[in-house]
Formats: sequence, structure tokens, C-alpha cells
Amino acid sequence: MKKYKNLLSLSLLFLFSIGLIFLSSCKKNEVEPANGDDFKLGLFDLQTITVPDAMAQSSDPHAQQANAQILLLGSFKIYQAFFLFPVGAEKSNTPITGRRAGNYSVYKWSDGNGGEIAYQYRQDGDKIFFEVFFKENGSNYVKFIDGTQTIGRSAGIMYIYEKGFNSTTLVAVEYTWDYNNDVSTSSMKTTESDVLLEVVSQADKSGELLLKENGVVRASWSWNAAGVGSWIDYNEDGSVSDQGSWG
Repeated sequence: MKKYKNLLSLSLLFLFSIGLIFLSSCKKNEVEPANGDDFKLGLFDLQTITVPDAMAQSSDPHAQQANAQILLLGSFKIYQAFFLFPVGAEKSNTPITGRRAGNYSVYKWSDGNGGEIAYQYRQDGDKIFFEVFFKENGSNYVKFIDGTQTIGRSAGIMYIYEKGFNSTTLVAVEYTWDYNNDVSTSSMKTTESDVLLEVVSQADKSGELLLKENGVVRASWSWNAAGVGSWIDYNEDGSVSDQGSWG
């Protein structure tokens, strides 16, 4: 499990580093954020996933591992700042770049260091497409975030790109969400290492957490509404290597 915990920790560091860079830029502008029209990402509607108190307070190392991974998934809320543009941001309907033709709402503003930040979105049928870009002084816009969600915000997918921080244009992290009645499913995938973390949370706080590598389940946790849970570690061939319970 240590290998996967390290990979996910690196992803978490990446997420917070980029988010903090943006938040620092906003602070330099000394302006209050304003909401962009009626657009809102569904992943920000997701309430912080909470587990039963007995599980949250458990001293069992496997329960603690599950708690840490769930906290990691919740870290994506830091990206909400990218969709709250500063008062005075320039608005237009001319896209920076677009995957398809259509009517865009585009917002641009200074990052406080001579560069610019922009986000744009457009509706197509029952879906909304959105993108966020960075632009250094004298350079072209570089895409940082790209995603799609349903109109009702019940499902969507968001990609975080490495481009702009090295020479690649690869997707660094992929995040998905799906709300169905009282059941919420969300996942995070680190593309380069192909590690996927997925949690399914029920209204009574029971749930299940899976960690996969290259499409193979390597660890799983499950717990009931009382916080009593179990865990399983798997070998590369999918066979069980160890298992146990807590509570």
C-alpha cells in the first residue's frame, strides 16, 4: 500500500500547488470574486464526504488510510476558485480556443504577474463544456483545465493538464462525479501512473473505496453506517494478499 499512498500524495501536492498559485494571484489583485452567469460545476455541489464518527476516530491504520484517501478526493474543491472570476474581468463571446463551434461565455483577468487567466464555457444540448487557460506575458494561452458536465450538474468529468509546467501536454489528473438520488460516486485518476481512486458514498454515511492500478483493484475498503468496516489488499494478479476489519 505504501507505493500507492506515495503516488496519491504526489498528486495531492500537485493539486494544492497549482490551486495556491492561482489563489495567490487573486489576492494580489485585491478584488472580490463574482459568479460567472449561471454556470456552476457539479463537483462543487458535492458535500464533503463524511464517514461515521467511529471510523473517523478509529486508530486502526486501515481505517485511517481510507479516511486519508477520502480527504484526497475532496481536495478538488480548491479548483472552485478558477470559476469565480474577479470583479472587472473582461467578458466576451470570442473563445480562446474551442473543441466545437458555438456560443461561448469567456472571462479574462490578470494574474497579477503580467500574465492572464481565462475560462470559457458553452452549452451543447444537455451538456456544458468548460476550459481554463493560463497565459504568461508575451506568450500564448495554455490550457490547464478541460471538462464536461450535464446541465443538471449530476455528472461530469474534469481534466487537469500538465502543459504549462513542463513540455508535455498530457492529462495529469482526471476527476469524475456522478450523483444519483442519495448516492454519490466520485473518482480521481493520476494518468501517468494510472492509479485510480474511487469512492461511493451513501446517505447513511456507509460506503466503499477502491484503489486501482492499470485497471486492477489493488486495495478496497468498505464500511457500514455505524463505522464498522473491512479492508482487502490485492496482488498484481488480483488475488487477495491480506485482509481484515476494524470497529
